Amino acid sequence: MVKSDMIAAGEFEKIADLTREAVEIALGFKVAHIGINEIDEKASTESATDFQELFGFETKVGNSSIFAGPAIEITKTPYLGKHGHIAIGTNKIDMAISYLERKGFKVAKETEKRKNDKLIAVYLEKEISGFAIHLLGNNGKIYHFWRNYAPIETRWA
Repeated sequence: MVKSDMIAAGEFEKIADLTREAVEIALGFKVAHIGINEIDEKASTESATDFQELFGFETKVGNSSIFAGPAIEITKTPYLGKHGHIAIGTNKIDMAISYLERKGFKVAKETEKRKNDKLIAVYLEKEISGFAIHLLGNNGKIYHFWRNYAPIETRWA
């Protein structure tokens, strides 16, 4: 991972920095979407309509929430997080969980969501500023759940 001359020179701080950077690149953490808790379906619809009228964000109605554009999810009933949640996409969800647990964060196992027996989403136990943190597997894309949008890297590049 690092050149032997760095080890020989005792550049351990630089080595640690490079290692951290490599792990972060492998995990590929990115904000996938922001979830806003609403009190009911009527309020959720009104909020989604506001985003559509203000910014032209197309709405997509689901069973438990409405998306306004690819990155704003408005729940039809309050869910985890005082204010809502922030979904963080990752390239390797199992590796991300191990990484975060080593940093002292724990996942809420009861929130695990699986598809074909593969973990695709889970919340952390700790909230940040009133937002639950939701890990979401990227499967190679940031907005894999929103069919009409390309991943953000290609849309804004």
